[in-house]
Amino acid sequence: MARATSEIQSKDIDSEIDCILAPRAERNVFLHPVWLRTWLAEFGDRFEPLFLSCDSPRPYAIAPLMRDEDRLTFIGDPQICDFMDFVVEQDRAAEAYRDLWRKLEAEEWSRLDLWGLSETSATRPAIAELARAAGYEVWEEQEAVSPRVDLPPTWDDYLATLSKKDRHELRRKLRRLHESAGEVTLEVHADQASVNAAMEDFLRLHTMSRQDKADFMTGAMPSFFRRMASAMAREGLVRLFTLRLGGKAAASVFCFDA
Repeated sequence: MARATSEIQSKDIDSEIDCILAPRAERNVFLHPVWLRTWLAEFGDRFEPLFLSCDSPRPYAIAPLMRDEDRLTFIGDPQICDFMDFVVEQDRAAEAYRDLWRKLEAEEWSRLDLWGLSETSATRPAIAELARAAGYEVWEEQEAVSPRVDLPPTWDDYLATLSKKDRHELRRKLRRLHESAGEVTLEVHADQASVNAAMEDFLRLHTMSRQDKADFMTGAMPSFFRRMASAMAREGLVRLFTLRLGGKAAASVFCFDA
């Protein structure tokens, strides 16, 4: 454990992660160093962070892990992190997974829990193959389904993808919205100060919307969302939308633009 802590203190892990993620067209926000540091600051007091890093001559692989007793797992929580992974330079993937696995085997653990890997992640088959070859038992299970859609460039193009019935229903509801609710405005918050102010409406509406969301947004969770939103907005990654009806916040959507 002392060795892992020393490694964190002696390396600029944040810049190493940035270096590997920067060339990608789409970057997983849950691997962003600001997200990881914010989560650890709010919830990490009972875990030991363990960033396993491979670099020669520059960083090409990082495993953002934490130790939970005899278990190694990703930094974070499946309730609020949709996808996790190792941070690997794609041109050196085979070498990276071999080197990370050697570092993993040098650590003490009885269970390695890699939740949140997407179906297309190269980490899933690579680590499974290396683990089986080393004599470990491997289990894989589907955690959840995460829908994805590629949107056309304009609203009219999007409408054209819908069925005639769905287009009619959408336009009917939009018409009813504008006829019944007074002035309708949509705010888009992206800069840090604006996001910080709009988060209060988001948190209030979130807890009002359903009982399960009210149960979720308790304890340290509101504090984490405020800190995370502010920190990620500073990086230019947040888009927070607020729909106002007659000047009153009626709906809010928190998004990442990565």
